[in-house]
Amino acid sequence: MHRPRLILADDHTMFREGLALLLPPDMELVGTVSNGWELLEATRRLRPDLVIADWTMPHLGGFDALQTLRNERSQVRFIILTVHADPALAAEALRAGAGGYVVKQAAAEELVEAMRQVLAGRTYLSPLVSGDVVRRLVGGEHSRGDTLTPRQREILRLLAEGHRVKQIASELRLSVRTVETHKYEIMHLLEIDNTVDLVKFAIRQGMVTP
Repeated sequence: MHRPRLILADDHTMFREGLALLLPPDMELVGTVSNGWELLEATRRLRPDLVIADWTMPHLGGFDALQTLRNERSQVRFIILTVHADPALAAEALRAGAGGYVVKQAAAEELVEAMRQVLAGRTYLSPLVSGDVVRRLVGGEHSRGDTLTPRQREILRLLAEGHRVKQIASELRLSVRTVETHKYEIMHLLEIDNTVDLVKFAIRQGMVTP
């Protein structure tokens, strides 16, 4: 009997090791990687049935890796694993071809269920985001925030959480100048001219909690 072949991608070693221990015996872990470049190489070489990848990783995040693989016509099933319970990001992941979006705060059983659902060709969304994602996907809910790219939303979220530009640059492996440019573009797109109002906007969007 064929056991589904999986690759885990996350830049935290302890988290990768913990995830590996969660896998049921009827699934085979064929690789673990710590960044998006390694994920692309491993996926092309090992041809897994399913990839589970963190949204934010060094060099290339899980979302960007997903887009690259889809552009290459890869049919590998994909689950985005993230700390961000952001409906807009979840909707963007599904549009890009992900089969699942799981928030890291979820119980271990939820991730296993997500793997089984996605391997069966179905879509899985963490309950924390599912309702809002459906509304966004069917076009029933729009906001100025929908004009932001996933990277811009990620930077906005970190700014709203109180991170300074240098901290964000370090965490996302970007230059300070790049983060500052993104911040300027975010403020321009949202028609906001100060950080306080940026934080208020992020709270209204459900990107951070007050």
